[in-house]
Amino acid sequence: MPRSDRLLQEIHADDPWRILAVCILLNQTGRVLVDRVVDLMFARWPDAYAMADAPLRPLAGLLAETGLGWVKAARLIHMSADYIVWYETGRMLLEQVHGVGQYAIDSYEIFHLGRTDHPVPSRDKELMAYVGRGPHPMGHTQQFTDKNGTHVTGCP
Repeated sequence: MPRSDRLLQEIHADDPWRILAVCILLNQTGRVLVDRVVDLMFARWPDAYAMADAPLRPLAGLLAETGLGWVKAARLIHMSADYIVWYETGRMLLEQVHGVGQYAIDSYEIFHLGRTDHPVPSRDKELMAYVGRGPHPMGHTQQFTDKNGTHVTGCP
C-alpha cells in the first residue's frame, strides 16, 4: 500500500479504538512498516471485540516486521479488552486503558474529538504539525494564534 500523506490517526478518526491501535503499531516503528500491516490487521481483527479475542501467535506473526511483534500483539489484545470496558461502562479513564500513553490520548483528542485548542496538544512533531503548531513535515511553516492571541509561525 502506498504511503498516504494523511496520518493514520486521521484516516481512522471515526473509530477511537483504531486510533489507539495505530498508536500502538507506530510505537518504535516507522510509518512505512506499519503501512504494510495495518490494513491486513484491521481486515482480520476489525474491532476491539475481535482483537480482544485474537490469538497471540498469528497476530504477533503479522506484526513481526514492525519490530516488537510479540509485545505489540499482547499490548493490542490487552488494550482492546480494557477499551471495551472503558467504552461501554466508563468505569475507567482512557489513560488507564492498557498501552494508552500520552501520544494515544493526544491522537484521540485531536482526531476523534477534534480538540486542537490545547496550549500544547502534543509533544509529537507530526501531531503538532497536524494542528498547525509546528513545522510541517514537508518543510512548510505554519501559522497559528497562541493562547494570548499572538500570531506565531512554527512551534509555540
